Amino acid sequence: MKLFFSTITEVIESFKPVKPSSKEQEKELEFINSKLQNINESSMGFFEKQTSYEKLDEKIMNMYLEEDKKISAEELSTLTTYITAQSQNNQTKKKFFYQLIISIILLGVSTYFILNQAAELKSFGFSTMGLVIGYWLK
Repeated sequence: MKLFFSTITEVIESFKPVKPSSKEQEKELEFINSKLQNINESSMGFFEKQTSYEKLDEKIMNMYLEEDKKISAEELSTLTTYITAQSQNNQTKKKFFYQLIISIILLGVSTYFILNQAAELKSFGFSTMGLVIGYWLK
């Protein structure tokens, strides 16, 4: 039961917005998010654009250098933590919705098989329904 409730709290926490502490940081965060969005929009399909730097702080630093802006190490670390938290929240939301959609589809199919009168399909329906319920109860 602990795992079930920890999953619920993780999903609820992912919907809470991560906000910076000052207006200045909020502006910087908007700047970085717009730059990151431009990079992701220029990618093809599901693959993100490949860059020579892989760490987020290096990516942010490179953005500031391109714009001839200055940023302190402290600001860089706080912006990196905010962006990392945002991306983790987005991943948690996506994961939850995919799990929910697949579970609903499987429950619908298994309900159809249970209501169908064939004995072979009923056992498949019950086992699929048990699998989905077991997955969510972990």
